[in-house]
Amino acid sequence: MYQATPAVFRIFVANQPQSGTELMDMPPTAAAPAQKTSWRPAISNTYLNGFAALLHAIQAVLVFGLIAWLNSKPLDSISPEYNSQFNATASEPRLRSGIFALYRTVYAWRKSYASKPSEDNDLSVEDQKQKPQAMFKGYVINEVKTKTGELDVRYVIAAFFVLSAVFQSIGGVMGSHKKNARLRFIEYSFSASVMIMAIAVEAGIRDAYTIEMMFVLTWATMMLGMFADVLSEMSEKLQNQQQKTSEPLFEWLGPWSWLAPHAAGWVTYMTAYAPILDHYRHSIEKSDSDAKPPGFVNVIVYLQFALFSSFGLVQLYGLVNRTYVIMGSAVAYPYDENPVESDGLLFPEQQTGGSGLSSNSKQKKLAWIADATDRMYIGLSLVAKTVLAWLILSPILVDAMK
Repeated sequence: MYQATPAVFRIFVANQPQSGTELMDMPPTAAAPAQKTSWRPAISNTYLNGFAALLHAIQAVLVFGLIAWLNSKPLDSISPEYNSQFNATASEPRLRSGIFALYRTVYAWRKSYASKPSEDNDLSVEDQKQKPQAMFKGYVINEVKTKTGELDVRYVIAAFFVLSAVFQSIGGVMGSHKKNARLRFIEYSFSASVMIMAIAVEAGIRDAYTIEMMFVLTWATMMLGMFADVLSEMSEKLQNQQQKTSEPLFEWLGPWSWLAPHAAGWVTYMTAYAPILDHYRHSIEKSDSDAKPPGFVNVIVYLQFALFSSFGLVQLYGLVNRTYVIMGSAVAYPYDENPVESDGLLFPEQQTGGSGLSSNSKQKKLAWIADATDRMYIGLSLVAKTVLAWLILSPILVDAMK
């Protein structure tokens, strides 16, 4: 019996063969195998990686050149409007456009003999200004906000272009899907993490602790994505060697064991991006009716959220299709010559019959799935970084040319 992959995950191919039952009811001529498709990738992934790396490198050089030009301009010639709109405080009005002050908020214990916070005579001038947040017998707790440094998004942009150019150049030289997958997640663990820092400050977040945690959560998301890929490959090896394992994750989920780290990755990613969405939404609500954020900030916050999420969907697409191949189910792909009939599953005790996919056919399908997902990752990476970079740099350049 021909076991078809669910349509939502099936790779489209023209002249998809019908089910085995329907084929049996057809005349012999109607049940003839479908013609082999002549489609082939016009450009190999090696060249695509190299081309993407070149575009990243060109943009990195452009950004460094623009930074040098911007820094050469006298500070007095730069309009302060950009800073007054996008920095959390007006205490640093002369920061260059694209440089954001970061702050750390702590709660300091101070000695006080006041019986209640309203007795200002017993509080120091500094305590009275900062207003006590809590009162204990003999002590008052004050919120203290201190500047911890600055984040220059111009150098952040240059950094993720350089990272992409270097890693994709290495990936193009290596050529191996498996090695490229590992390199990809190592690169994303740093480039995506610095990208989310840039998005955060553009959305108005200035708390250093929050930005640090967003960086770490994004890094962890990429490591979980790598782990999901590794588990999928381990499932393939177990099937090829017809081995059992006592690992509970494989016993419970079988070839779907990658779902655990993949789902955990969505949790860490959403937790990292949630402060951006929440802070930006509340900042709009609290703003004056005639003082809304400019359109490019809306695009940065929401479009980048969609693009970041797309990376997870690409992995889901690829791993689901890989799993069906590992289980022995038929997955249509552009090189198919005949439909494959199999009910074979990963573990021997789960098999219900069927001839299973031949080793050659399975490797072809797995290679095609890896090739397709690689192309999606390459395209998404280039689009996400390019869009974010020039959405941030455009208003900085406009401000500098006033």
